[in-house]
Amino acid sequence: MRLLSLVALAGAVCLAVPVAGYGVPPPPRITLPGEAAGEQRSYWLAPYVFVTEMNVGRSRTATVRWMAEDGKVVREITGPQGGIEPGFVLERRPGGDVVHPVNGSWAIDLKEKPGPSGYVTSNEDGSTFVQEFHPKTGEIAADVYRDGKHLATVGPYLDYLGWDAHVGASGSLGLLIWKDQQQSIPKIVGVGADGRERFHADCDGPVYAPDPNPDGTGVLVQSNGGKHADAFAYYDKSGKVSQLDLGHNARLVGWVPGTEQALIETSIGYVFRLHLIDWRQGRQIWEAPDPSPARVSWGAAAPIAVDEKYVLVGGLEYVRWDNQQEPVRRIDALDTKTGRTIATWHPVPLYQGASDVGRFLRLGKRLYLLTDSAFAEVDLNAIESRAKGWKSQDTPESR
Repeated sequence: MRLLSLVALAGAVCLAVPVAGYGVPPPPRITLPGEAAGEQRSYWLAPYVFVTEMNVGRSRTATVRWMAEDGKVVREITGPQGGIEPGFVLERRPGGDVVHPVNGSWAIDLKEKPGPSGYVTSNEDGSTFVQEFHPKTGEIAADVYRDGKHLATVGPYLDYLGWDAHVGASGSLGLLIWKDQQQSIPKIVGVGADGRERFHADCDGPVYAPDPNPDGTGVLVQSNGGKHADAFAYYDKSGKVSQLDLGHNARLVGWVPGTEQALIETSIGYVFRLHLIDWRQGRQIWEAPDPSPARVSWGAAAPIAVDEKYVLVGGLEYVRWDNQQEPVRRIDALDTKTGRTIATWHPVPLYQGASDVGRFLRLGKRLYLLTDSAFAEVDLNAIESRAKGWKSQDTPESR
């Protein structure tokens, strides 16, 4: 449903703690001999973009620094904590916010829109930015920006159950709307990265999570409840193209660039499987288990990057270290065409104590792995040559 900030959502999730026993919450953690009067957190938001958040009393401030590759600061903003999202930063200013991308030197001055407040979002590298607004109650529209320039305004349309536009990695958009005032038939709108609408199609409802393919000519949606709760359906200008029920907790990981093939993850508990689906043909190309046999069960989900040649599955796994199990970083490279694991990466020399699973981020043709404390470009050429820690073996030697 509509959320003003992905960060706020993440914060809400972090505050949820497991309940021990018969509904009795665990005792609070005490880490200082008194109430904390000051706290700070620092992390890499993107390559060469560093954030420091500071809480002192009731004051909440954040400093964001953009740096050149030589380490020189090229831009810096400090102020009350606003929207710090994976693809952009909102700077709070009187009269309106300013959008700064994680990748690029442009900025967008957001003007206040009439009507109820809207939602802002972007793709992962911030190149496409979307500001939703509501011209009238029950209507939805969106301004689409590319590299800081306004491309188009999509809509207004009849708002479908409060679902927002979803921006794909390439900058295409998928939007769910009502077909008419009867509100009995949902429609799917596909929009290309150029802001131009590609198609409208009637849809079997109820549905949610519209994920556009790379050029916006097709949109994947999930069933919202019922006996087909894990089913995906793919639509284009002709209507429904295909539908598949892939199993428990199915979610889209990403599209193979330039294709109508998408990687889907299913999971039961901490165990997941990967499925590459050709949605034009409505068939599974391959299915593969988690390539890491000793993955840690705590922390965030495994980071996954989908490339034309490789599917990279990162995360942490346990290895034996001085008669005990210790977590180390591991990345597996799967052949995108076959799903076969062709190489595995471990630190060289092997070291223990990793705690941040990290995340992948593609900026143009460059792929990075980021943790809170460090980032590095992933050399995809080293996978084939088995260099820089990549090996054909899929398990490390224990110490």
